[in-house]
Amino acid sequence: MTDVVPSYLLKMERAEKHLTELQADITSYVNSHPYTFKHRKEAKKRPPAYRLGFTRKCDGAVIGLIAADCIYNIRSGLDHLMAALVPPAHRHSVMFPIFFQRVWEGPVERENGQRAKERQRWKLIEQHAEAAAVDFLKKIQPPEDAGSDPRGTYALVALNQGSNADRHRRLPVISNALQAVTVTWKEADGRVRERTGASGANEGLEDNAKIPVPASAKLMAIRGTALVTIRVSDGGELVIPDVLTRMLQTARITIGQLSPYVRRP
Repeated sequence: MTDVVPSYLLKMERAEKHLTELQADITSYVNSHPYTFKHRKEAKKRPPAYRLGFTRKCDGAVIGLIAADCIYNIRSGLDHLMAALVPPAHRHSVMFPIFFQRVWEGPVERENGQRAKERQRWKLIEQHAEAAAVDFLKKIQPPEDAGSDPRGTYALVALNQGSNADRHRRLPVISNALQAVTVTWKEADGRVRERTGASGANEGLEDNAKIPVPASAKLMAIRGTALVTIRVSDGGELVIPDVLTRMLQTARITIGQLSPYVRRP
């Protein structure tokens, strides 16, 4: 008799396929070096300046859909895992917790409704999951300030942000910035200089940004990596495919830690 593969593992496999497809699309776009520079007049009484210009953008509609599919499968796969950690009678009442540190404590005065709801959801997990599984889930609850990083370095928070955004609208894809920038220019005396992204504003440039070279210099080349992000909130953007890779890796590690506590169907 063939063993049935758990649904949460199948979800991760599906997410992996979406991620592979996404990586191929973004790599093709990045390798096309879709940017140039122009020397143009500035405002009155200011010398001409070099500015970055993107020659094309990636296919945001397609990339947004693929990214959303990847996020959906990771998030729902963790929810399937959580359902497998509690008795069958309670599987429709739980979701994988990505809440906040100390969600397991009692309510706080004047706490907002969302946090109060999450405390109630946590109680269900404590009541019906194995104690060792609950202990692990406590360790991975994000700190209070985990959502303040616009680049989404905390994988579970980024997963929650992306999943919540996708429920209400198509994920907006942005491809109008350059990172890991290297600028090469020639000084008025003929000497060639080069500066990399380790220097101040040159660490990253947005479309139409002024390229930081001396006013008397001649810009010879600008090199960098086109940045592709998805916007998940006001001012919050996640770099893809990097953040999706971290999400999937974190989900797989989580499954490995919690699988010993999965209950039989």
